[in-house]
Amino acid sequence: MRKIFVMDLKDGIVVHAFRGEREKYEPIEKFSKIVSTSDAMEIVKELKPKEVYVADLNAIEKNGNNFEIIKELSANIPVMADCGVRDEKDLQNIRKLRCTPVIGTETAEKRIFEISTGCVASIDIKDDKVLGGWKSVEEAVKFLNESLVKEIIILDISRVGTGRGWRKNEIERIVRLSEKPVIIGGGIKANDLEMMEDCGVSGVLVSTSVHLGELKL
Repeated sequence: MRKIFVMDLKDGIVVHAFRGEREKYEPIEKFSKIVSTSDAMEIVKELKPKEVYVADLNAIEKNGNNFEIIKELSANIPVMADCGVRDEKDLQNIRKLRCTPVIGTETAEKRIFEISTGCVASIDIKDDKVLGGWKSVEEAVKFLNESLVKEIIILDISRVGTGRGWRKNEIERIVRLSEKPVIIGGGIKANDLEMMEDCGVSGVLVSTSVHLGELKL
C-alpha cells in the first residue's frame, strides 16, 4: 500500500492543515517535529517521499496559485495536485505542470469528469457531507466508476490533522463499491495502515502523523 506524503501550499510555503480551517493554517515548521523549514523542495529533499499529494490552497480558493512550486516538484518526484479544477481551462493549465491532476468534488463541475483521462478524482467530505452538491459518498463513487479517472481519493477534510482514524466498516463499504483503486485521506493514524491494507485500500494520504514522528515514509 502506498504512503503518499501530503503538502498543503499557501502563499508559497507548506502549511499545517487542520480540519479544513484554512484561515488558521500556519507554516509547517511551527508544528513539525522532523523538519525545520516550510519550503516544499527542501522538505522533499529531507524526507525523500516516493510520491506526494499537493493541495494548492490559493488556487482552490481562487486567490493566486503555487504553480511554479508544483512544476518544480513534478520535475523531481511524482506529484498529484489538487489545484481547484473547476472547468476545462483549469484542467488544461494543471496538465501543463506535468503532475497528475486531482479533480475534487469541492470545486469541479460534473462534466469535467468526462474528460478526466489520467486524472485522479477526490471525493471531498466535510462534516459528513460530500462537497459539491453530491448526496452521498455512494452516489459519487458510482458516478466515478463510469468516468475516466484512474483512481479515487476519499478525503475527509474534517479529519485532517486530527489523528481521528477510520473505522473498518466504512473503509470496506467504499472499497466494495469502487471499481477504481481507492486512496484514503484525512486523520490517518499509524495503526490504521494494516487495517486499510487488509481492506484493499490502494494508498493513504499522510502528513500530520509523519510530522509528529509517528509514521515513517
